[in-house]
Amino acid sequence: FFVMVFVLTALTFLGATPLGPSALDSSANAVGAATTTVTIGSEIGTPFPYWSAIPQMTPTYFVNVGDKLSFRYSALHNVWILESEDDYAGCFFSATGSELAGTSHGGGSDFLEPNLYEAVATSAGTLYIACQVVGHCAAGQKIKIVVSSGPEGVLDESALDSSPDAVGAAQNTVTIGSMPQYWSAIPSNPESYDARVGDKLSFQFNNNHNVWAMASQAAFASCNFSAGMELASDSHGGGSGVTPNLYEAVVISPGTLYIACQIGGHCAAKQKVKIIVSPSSPRASVNLFELVG
Repeated sequence: FFVMVFVLTALTFLGATPLGPSALDSSANAVGAATTTVTIGSEIGTPFPYWSAIPQMTPTYFVNVGDKLSFRYSALHNVWILESEDDYAGCFFSATGSELAGTSHGGGSDFLEPNLYEAVATSAGTLYIACQVVGHCAAGQKIKIVVSSGPEGVLDESALDSSPDAVGAAQNTVTIGSMPQYWSAIPSNPESYDARVGDKLSFQFNNNHNVWAMASQAAFASCNFSAGMELASDSHGGGSGVTPNLYEAVVISPGTLYIACQIGGHCAAKQKVKIIVSPSSPRASVNLFELVG
């Protein structure tokens, strides 16, 4: 019984952090690059489809960071985000509410849904979304969107150990790119790598490039470096010949690294790679309910 209560309690708090407008990237680059779309509502509404339906037929959605959210709706509705679960429950918009898209947002394709608001989720937590038009929220035009980091949680610089001891002790090296340009090649080929915790990543590059860790999948897709971190500059050193720079680091956490060159238009020209890092050994699977008794 105790284990069951513990599990249910843990599940209750997953994704419980309220998210604000900054957790959504509605830029054309991010929206266009997203590979997964979560459409809010369905074509069969009550009597109207998609986000225009009152009440919403699906009160809670579960998505991952990097997923694109798509709201299609009529000119009688809007899209607001509330940063408090209490405000969401009571349909109070004045304190923490922010409009994401208005009644005349545009971008839709037909008479029933002339408005289309799309944005990519960039942070884990819970989005509280509602229509602010009088009476609509109270009648059930509101949803929760629980955003998780997914099986490939985004890693930052803290997941990399570039100390000489760690680099020297690594048994396996994952070299980014191939001869003769390695990381300097535009576009990067391949675009994705598989690694394990404990592997050493090796970036060899010339003085026209650098190495940055991106903050999210959406930032990686849109080449937004504002929350990123430089791992190695264009004068990092340590290399030789046509690749005078050598950045090496050992991965110490499982998840996904999004790496790009921040110089000029290099990222937009596809000098970027995704590195999916698996645990160093298979994780043990435990059925908690078998522990009861």
